[in-house]
This record gives sequence, C-alpha cells and structure tokens, in this order.
Amino acid sequence: MGFTKNLKKIYLNGQMGVNDENMEELNKIYNIINLNNNNKHDDNTHKNDIYNKAILSNILEFQNLNIEYTFERGIVFAIVTILFLGLASISITNILTIISALFLGIYGGLLYPVYSFSFLLLILYLAYTNNLYSKFIVIMFITSILINYYLYYIFGFLDSVILYSACIGGILAVMTYVYLKYRLISRDKKLAYHTIESIFKLNLPIESSLRYRVAICREYAKITAMLLNKAGFKDIYYFTIIGHVATGLKLNNKYYVLDQRLPILSLNDWLYKVGRKNVDAYKLKFMDVTDLNRNLDSKNHNEHLKIELEDINTIYRDYDHDENLYRELNYKDMSNKLLKLLNCNPKPILNKKPDFNITLKYYIREIDEVIEYSILRMLYLEIGKKFGSNISKISNIEIYKSEINKNELVINIWINNKDYTE
Repeated sequence: MGFTKNLKKIYLNGQMGVNDENMEELNKIYNIINLNNNNKHDDNTHKNDIYNKAILSNILEFQNLNIEYTFERGIVFAIVTILFLGLASISITNILTIISALFLGIYGGLLYPVYSFSFLLLILYLAYTNNLYSKFIVIMFITSILINYYLYYIFGFLDSVILYSACIGGILAVMTYVYLKYRLISRDKKLAYHTIESIFKLNLPIESSLRYRVAICREYAKITAMLLNKAGFKDIYYFTIIGHVATGLKLNNKYYVLDQRLPILSLNDWLYKVGRKNVDAYKLKFMDVTDLNRNLDSKNHNEHLKIELEDINTIYRDYDHDENLYRELNYKDMSNKLLKLLNCNPKPILNKKPDFNITLKYYIREIDEVIEYSILRMLYLEIGKKFGSNISKISNIEIYKSEINKNELVINIWINNKDYTE
C-alpha cells in the first residue's frame, strides 16, 4: 500500500470511522425500512433477490424523504475554516516569532518557516482527532488573532488591519446567516444552534444527524453503511473522490453505489456521473463494542457499533463492464410497472400532447433488477411530489429517454380530469 493511501486511510478513519456509535436510533429506522423484521440478506439464498432490491431502495428512499443535505456544513465549513485557520496561522506564527526574537535576537526571526510548518502539522492532527474546533483550541486561536490584530493596529500596519477586519467580518456574517436561516425558517432554536455547532465538527455522531434530520455526504455514507450492515450485507465500502464520499456494496460480483438519493447506480455509472475515471474503495470492518464500564441500567447499553476502514484499492471506470451482465431499460414495461405501483388504471391516450411532463437527470447505462427497481421507486416519489393526493387522476404514463439530452429521462403524464390544477 502506497504512502499516500496510508495517509488517506489514517485521515478517513478519523473522519469516517465510527467509534462506539449508539445503535438505538438506527435500529428504529431499520425496523421501519425493513420489509420483514425477521429477514436478512443471505448470500446463499436465491429468494433474497426480492428482499435485496427492496431493502436497498428503502434505505435511499428513507434518506431522500427524511434527511436534508446541510449546505452549510459542506460549503460554509470550508469558507469559515479557510478564513479562521488562515488568521490563526498568521497570528500564532507572528506571536511566536516575536517572542523568539525577543529571547534569541535576530536569529529568532529565522524560525518563522518552522513555526508555520509546525502549525500545519498541528491542524492535521486536530482534524484527525476531531478536535479542530474544541473549545480550548478555538479560544486559543481567537485570543491569538485578537492579540495579533492589536499589534498590527498599534504598529500602524493598516493594510493588515483592513484584511483582518474583512476576514473577521466575513466569519461573523456567515455565522449570522446560518443562525437566521435555521432560526427563522424552522423556528427551532435548538436546530439553529445545532447547525452552527455541527459546522465545526468533521465527524458528527450519527445519532445527532438522525435526531435533527440533517447531514452531508459523510453522515449519509455512515448511516447507509450501518443500515447495510444491519441488513446482513458483508462487502460494504466507502467510495471516495476529492470532496465527496458515498457508500458502496459488492453484491453478486457487482459494485453498487448508494449515494444519498435514488436511484442506486452501478459503480461505472456513478463514476461517469461524478466525472471521474477511478475511485479509492475502502472496505469497512464492523465490530460490536462492549463497554464493561457502561451503566447496565441504561436503556442504551445493549448495542454499540464500531467501524474501521480496512483494505484499500483503486477501482477504474469500466473495469468490469460486461454487456451480458446488464440490459437496457424497457421503457414501456417501466411505464406499466409505474402505473401499477401508483394503483392507476391506464386508459387509452386520446391526446398525443401530455397534460404534464417531468424531466429527471439520468446517468444510467447499466441496468439490472436492483437498479431497475430503484429507478421505479425514484419515479414513484417524483410523481408523488408533483400530484400528491391527486395521483388517482392519472390516466396514463409514458416514460422515455430524452432525444435532445441523453442524460435526461422524461415522464409524460395524462390525466382524466381536465379541471385539475397544478
């Protein structure tokens, strides 16, 4: 294993590993999405094919309906961190250099590069241990920023004072925006405080994500991985690219990707979707954790789980593309299945022009039963969003791939009540 991959594994174990995670909330979700609470995946049982495609789609459908992607943790975190750590780095390095110069004379100024590199190593360590924004570290960094700001001011470095003021103002503006957004829209003070607090946590407990129904790709991936493990699947992976991670599953010698939303994709199609030629695959190791010091009277003592990243390998796009393993989507058959799922009785199409149409992004080239079923569930959800309780008014559906844009799927919909209003 290369040196770079080892470093990535160490870092991801700190950010994506799960240590002593409480399974109580996750068990409740699993019981909801599981079609049969006594049924689990079994590699040796052919009858599990129906169960497999249902439980995999149910996991993504639950996340689609119940968990909201937190834009602030994905983008705002990067903005605030760059500004805050940039100011802290300059401030701490300047202060240490001044102190060294006072005690060591002119030679103290030569230590500036050493202090800068040492600060970088400190940041990497704090990020790995998930202590980057612990109270002590934040107070220390803020104190150093204010001291350095004051030194710039009294010594007349106006350009630096203006730069510091702009960065500090930017940080405060971003934090105010986050608070007002979640405080005013949700009218939930706890959610607003939680969102601000969670912005500065690289590894958020799954229990917290489930309680507040917000997550970014890291939390989505961990929740999916733990639900897959709960359902009895064995070959579970994290697929990582720069700035993103998704959960992978090897089933029947095929790699599938479960990435926050329906549909499920083959690994090849997922790589085409994200525009990558290869991906680092980290196989996950799941371990039950027993804590003898845990209070046995506690309702949470019964089940805890730990996840570690085990093997690492790089998988390249089109590594296993076999025309015999996959097939094209039968759009007419899919239309009939969707009508049946919607409990609609199809009627003859009298008007060639549909009453409504829905356009969806579509990156799928490889189709099997698992992927086809997840597409069906995705279409069902999209029509449910559009029509709500008026689904019964649908008289016919036609699904086809857009001729103009090959990455779009179009659903034409006819209704039997022309008085229907969108």
